[in-house]
Amino acid sequence: VTAGEMERVQVAADKRGFVLLPSGTRFVPWGHNYASVDLLERLANDPARVEREFAEMKATGTTVARVHPEMPRLLKGPGEIDPQGLELLAKLLSIAESAGVRLKITGLACYRIKDRMAWYDALAEPDRWKAQAFFWEAIAGVCAKSPAVFAYDLVNEPASVGPRAE
Repeated sequence: VTAGEMERVQVAADKRGFVLLPSGTRFVPWGHNYASVDLLERLANDPARVEREFAEMKATGTTVARVHPEMPRLLKGPGEIDPQGLELLAKLLSIAESAGVRLKITGLACYRIKDRMAWYDALAEPDRWKAQAFFWEAIAGVCAKSPAVFAYDLVNEPASVGPRAE
């Protein structure tokens, strides 16, 4: 399957599932997390491994892999992109398209303490929202034309805010 052959997924007209366009074939999202401590680092250091793992996923019937491109790999600051991170995201899309596996892109992750973004922690809440919007704008700029994107999961493990109910 190539990017030119991979169809886009759309909500079915009856709102009870998904179809591929333009064929109208029913699409069933089935898969798992494709997580590593740092997915984009793995891709930078061993792209052949990532290609092999996507081929293995497809061979087992996977239609969607949930991926977690970490925020520190894509942003250098509140309004500053890391171009290398976006190049790696584009490469991941290409691998997914070639394998015929779609991605559920999960956002705002930072899994290693050493990678915590001090600049982000120091932001006031309204500025954090702006940084998150900037993160998603950067991702959308790379992903918008790819049929490999199944969905975006805007916040992994969302936090609750406000006073605790007793």
